[in-house]
Amino acid sequence: MTHYPKYPPANLYDTKIFFYDKNWKGVKDGSTASYYRYAYYSKTSQYISYCIDYYITGELQGEGGFIKIDQKNDSKSIFNGEMYWYDKSGELIRKAEFKNGKLIDSKQSNETTRINTNNSYNPNSSNNKSTQQYSDAISLSYFEKKGASYEEEFSLLNNSGKDISFIQIRLIYKLENGNVIDYQDFTLHEKIQNGLSKKFTVKSFDQKMSFVYKYGEGYKGIYTLFTVSCQILNYY
Repeated sequence: MTHYPKYPPANLYDTKIFFYDKNWKGVKDGSTASYYRYAYYSKTSQYISYCIDYYITGELQGEGGFIKIDQKNDSKSIFNGEMYWYDKSGELIRKAEFKNGKLIDSKQSNETTRINTNNSYNPNSSNNKSTQQYSDAISLSYFEKKGASYEEEFSLLNNSGKDISFIQIRLIYKLENGNVIDYQDFTLHEKIQNGLSKKFTVKSFDQKMSFVYKYGEGYKGIYTLFTVSCQILNYY
């Protein structure tokens, strides 16, 4: 296991501190934070940039390499290399490997999941079993994107048999004839109790407002219709 140094040489790294709420959205300071992060930015390509995360009460929460840290919304951060997460007692609860923001391997509770993230991934293909294995446990229960909106909303239903607080999904957008328009990957830090749904609002793939959801409430007469499907990449 790789442990990242808390105090790297100042001549090699610049250090910044970020605060996040329980949903890993950025906040101004520790008064409303649930977590805080030390981000160490390498000054040279010889060393990786990495971060060390803590519960607001001071216990180690996670550590790993990164390419980009988004201080406003951690789901938009781009991680790279090995990542580790811990509970408050210091026990390792999950480790994963990322390559340029794509999840390669994930291990939790002695069970390893390998995710297909090769560059030739085709959202049209029905042979993507590795990204569909969680579909029975977590499912897309609601989606809406209106024509005159830069955002889209969706809800995820948790039928996994346990409460979860981390989900990685891929939304795939298609025309009515089945051709893929685009897809987006999201990493969501949000607690969803077993048997319940949680609603999310994200930036839409359609920033030119050219499309509207086929089964939604948009103005169908002046927009091209699309459908959406959801692949659950990982959760815990």
